[in-house]
Amino acid sequence: SDRKKRLQRQGVISSSDKEKGYLQELIYKLSKVGQALENDDLTAASSLLGPSTNADWVKNVNAAFAKLSTSPEEKTEVDNFNSSLTSLFRSGMKFMQQ
Repeated sequence: SDRKKRLQRQGVISSSDKEKGYLQELIYKLSKVGQALENDDLTAASSLLGPSTNADWVKNVNAAFAKLSTSPEEKTEVDNFNSSLTSLFRSGMKFMQQ
């Protein structure tokens, strides 16, 4: 029915708002990390990122990407981004262990 379709669409829209929120948080975080790195403040950068790639915000971002990326090209972009994020975490960890 039309009503059902409309409700499904609204469901998709409201859930994509949630995902957009996660991605906005990511952009904010990464801009803060970038500022910290520019100031050679590796401690601040590491604390912004958190202890590992298993952090809740990383899981949320990954879920958002998975939901919002539909084409193979977009999925490739997401994979590339994730591996960049992982190496950023690794650098942070190395620094923290020094």
